[in-house]
Amino acid sequence: SGDGGAADEGAGSESPPRPPGRPAPRCTYHVSAASEAFLCEEEPLEEVLRERVRNYGEQLRPIDFWLVRQPAFLEAPELAALAREIPQPAAAVVSSDEKFITFLKLRLEFVARGSFEAPSATIPSAQASRE
Repeated sequence: SGDGGAADEGAGSESPPRPPGRPAPRCTYHVSAASEAFLCEEEPLEEVLRERVRNYGEQLRPIDFWLVRQPAFLEAPELAALAREIPQPAAAVVSSDEKFITFLKLRLEFVARGSFEAPSATIPSAQASRE
């Protein structure tokens, strides 16, 4: 883990440049979160994400999921209840694909699940880390 592979934070963040002054479009993001130790050491998450990256490559589909260590979005007031469920330091898989997050919840079991809109006043970036 931590090899800088495509499943690490920032993966797939190559988006086309926006015209100046245009805000980023809002998107609903779905999240599976747990302690960093659980997600990154105890569970085979790296294997799951690597397989997903391979599958997306075969389908020529852009990456729409990210592993975020110590996610900043957990500090947003609207996610306070979710944040209380997750031991610190936390980690999360964030995606715009709700089905993938549902799959992770079923595969990993002991993860908290939630969703949020970003960018917003309280969550400027779905991928931001407190690290």
